[in-house]
Amino acid sequence: MIDTTDNNPTDTMKLKLYQLNVNKSLTAHSCLINQIQQDDDVILIQEPYISKQGKLRATQGWLSIYPTNHEQNPHLTRAVTLVNWSLSTNTWSSIVLDTQDAVTMSLQAPAETIIIVNIYSDGDSMVSWNTIDAMLKKYTAKQRDERGLPYRFICTGDWNAHHHIWDEPRNSHLFTDRALERAGHLLQLVGRHHLKMPLPAFIPTLRAFSTGNYTRVNNVFCSDELLPAFIQCTIDYAAQPPRTDHFPIQPCLLEFCMKCVS
Repeated sequence: MIDTTDNNPTDTMKLKLYQLNVNKSLTAHSCLINQIQQDDDVILIQEPYISKQGKLRATQGWLSIYPTNHEQNPHLTRAVTLVNWSLSTNTWSSIVLDTQDAVTMSLQAPAETIIIVNIYSDGDSMVSWNTIDAMLKKYTAKQRDERGLPYRFICTGDWNAHHHIWDEPRNSHLFTDRALERAGHLLQLVGRHHLKMPLPAFIPTLRAFSTGNYTRVNNVFCSDELLPAFIQCTIDYAAQPPRTDHFPIQPCLLEFCMKCVS
């Protein structure tokens, strides 16, 4: 949870994120729910398991953020975010988006407001990227929140994009003209909003069921100014649930200095 360490002379607050594509599997989703720790703050799920009642399974202590138009057709939802009850609802809110492939929230940190994007994009469409791009442009234009503090971005999820910037060189067979053109659009978005990649390059996030090949389809991007706050961003290969070929991106841990607050 975002936590002020009272006995720490540097007065820091921490934010812990957990990301996983559960492949619409109840088994994988249940495993994820059982792995969640009390100090996890935000769980970013792609291709969630949605029940016949149109709901996401979650344990007590977690609030579910669905896409804005989830109720229209729940089984088209491909991104859901869970927020720990320990995060005061006075510090965060969901952001309206016209897509079922992304969920976005704003979270007040000591020296900025963080816009956290949870996105799923299949390999045949960039519509959700365009939606996110438009939303980020809006906050970039606003520049500052009601506290007079700047907006910063974390964009994380399953992008289904291959590029030699993050994929291992041995996966050069994936760098087709079409794939590189697609990834180029993502890189334009990343560059336009001055985003960096806290998850180091060449760390795979998926092992394909069919071939066993390791690739990097999931990724994390953040505002340049936020990069120093990431004290850890890695993959937990041992925590991969059954029935999904994705690995959890966790822990993804940020630390903010309270002394930055004026």
